[in-house]
Amino acid sequence: GARKLPCQHFIQASQLNVVVEAGPGSVVYTSEDQQLVLCFRGELFGSQSIIDPRESIDHYRRDGERFMRELNGSFCMAIVDRAKNKIFVATDRLNSKKIYLSHGKSHSIYTTSIYLQPTAGRKIDKASVAAYLTNGSLINNRTLFENIETLEGACLYEYSAEALTKDVYWEYHLDDSYVCS
Repeated sequence: GARKLPCQHFIQASQLNVVVEAGPGSVVYTSEDQQLVLCFRGELFGSQSIIDPRESIDHYRRDGERFMRELNGSFCMAIVDRAKNKIFVATDRLNSKKIYLSHGKSHSIYTTSIYLQPTAGRKIDKASVAAYLTNGSLINNRTLFENIETLEGACLYEYSAEALTKDVYWEYHLDDSYVCS
């Protein structure tokens, strides 16, 4: 079974030079052998009830990261696989729970809150401020800081020593029956 860790928890994947930090509202679980760490924020929905996110570690062991494509709910999650030296990050279909990413000189930082990102010395993104003042929201994957971005929704990201890859697992398609003529 999975063991719950304190919420304010850094997950250092040293070989990857990556830090995953779980902020307020997040939960962190680790497998008994300490090889898998799950950082989760939000809720998963099943056909009849809410699903316990701790089950994600068992699903990952059985099906690999493919199981993340089948999830439904309002969530963001990261699985650190220390044995494979990889991190898998998934965002929900509407990107209702954000994952923030920044790159330092020798590392990357994934967080569930913008407030956990290192902002000291970062410049304000003027285009993002203009978009926010004009539209009342930020556009694309931008934040108010340069070099801090949000990951896109409905995507599964795989981070390894070689690369960061993104797989879009769901796209919204408008049914033609709803189009006005």
